Amino acid sequence: KNRKQAYFLISTFVVPFLLMSFVFTKLSHAKYLIFLYPAFLLSAAYGIYYFAYGVLKLIDKNMFSETSGKYAIVCNIAFLLLVYGTIRKDEMKTMLTTEKHGSLVNQNLAEISFVNWKQPCQYLNDNRKPNDVVMATVQVAPKYYLGLDTVIWFRQLHLNPKWNANSKTEEKYVLNEPDNQANSAYTYDQLVKTYNNNSRGWLLADYYFDNALTDPRAKQFVEENFTYHFDASQDGGVKVFSWDKSKPKAYQSSFVIELGKNDHNTASMPLNFNMNPMNGVQKVNVAFLTQGIDSDNEAYVIINDKQIAIKSNGKPDKIETNVIEVPANYFVAGSNKVQFAYNDDESNGDMTKGFVIFNMVVR
Repeated sequence: KNRKQAYFLISTFVVPFLLMSFVFTKLSHAKYLIFLYPAFLLSAAYGIYYFAYGVLKLIDKNMFSETSGKYAIVCNIAFLLLVYGTIRKDEMKTMLTTEKHGSLVNQNLAEISFVNWKQPCQYLNDNRKPNDVVMATVQVAPKYYLGLDTVIWFRQLHLNPKWNANSKTEEKYVLNEPDNQANSAYTYDQLVKTYNNNSRGWLLADYYFDNALTDPRAKQFVEENFTYHFDASQDGGVKVFSWDKSKPKAYQSSFVIELGKNDHNTASMPLNFNMNPMNGVQKVNVAFLTQGIDSDNEAYVIINDKQIAIKSNGKPDKIETNVIEVPANYFVAGSNKVQFAYNDDESNGDMTKGFVIFNMVVR
């Protein structure tokens, strides 16, 4: 029936399909399915229609036919009951409401990344004091959940308006000019000044903390001088740092690498360091300052593409040192590359999801 119209309808999806196959690169993003979604609905409707028709004919072949009014009524009622029974009513309501609901969006509804600001902000509400400075890489969510009028924006770079894809002289991102705020994190120097002028403070940092809009000097300053709160965010979407000059930081950290709290963060970016020749040495001890490593099969270090497990120290809830023996030939004289990885296998023995590494020392 109506084959010409059907062929024409199908042909309208050929161009988007070719574009998504050979032009666009991030095909896993849900937005690219918008062109194919009508075809999916049509094919689903076609299948349901003839499946329902076949079942109803088995019940009463004389009462139901494709042109029967009873058939259309029964199919519509069955369809509405099916939709009502399977739709995520509560989640859809929170997405569609125009009020500030503060509810977390179920990530099964889309492949879009929803950052959970509610839990880390609750951690701050339970631990901060009235005069504490609060900084964040994003301002709106912390203002809402913390009930604050002002949250300091932690952002030191911005997109260069003079830059374009063909530019050879202009940098894509450039440093911000200082603003006129007493407390600020708009530049690296202002961040340091804010830290020096306040006895207590907090930083809520989502993925912007690790991208091109954060000055590497600011990131390093935070990781070396602030205390990191591993338990503040269950999924690791927001990192929580703080400082309290009445309680000096109890450990030394060169970096903060957290892995394994979600499925999208199981390996770190490579780190590079130089080493002198180790002539005649068979093995060396490598010490890691860690938190959250529950088993010997959870965390791994990859040294110049050679992998070795970081064994648990038996105190995963505390910031403690893990020492492992590493063959000396894993290292080379000069530049070395190191990465950290989380074993996401279900048998990894991980009791508290994820771990964090603060330092690495070759002894």
